[in-house]
Amino acid sequence: MSSLLREVLATFENAPGALSAAQVARALGVTPGTLDGMIQYWVRKGRLREAADMPDCGTCNVAGCPFIYRMPRHYELVSDDDPVLAAPPPAGGACRRN
Repeated sequence: MSSLLREVLATFENAPGALSAAQVARALGVTPGTLDGMIQYWVRKGRLREAADMPDCGTCNVAGCPFIYRMPRHYELVSDDDPVLAAPPPAGGACRRN
């Protein structure tokens, strides 16, 4: 395994929470385009996932709300004891956040 690819995962393992791709790119000294491919590799392997980026304003909670600024994508480490991973997927692909 490439040492840089492993460094990407280690950066998330040592982070206190979700990180943006731009933060990791700066920390590792790589271009965002190069980093995106490495992050997607770890997403496919189930080690990283995209963190929820829509803040809960407590009113409509509609995806795509024009009053909520869309933040850059953030990713987080998936832990082995994550309860979301242990639960079966919802029937029909329905969102669990209803």
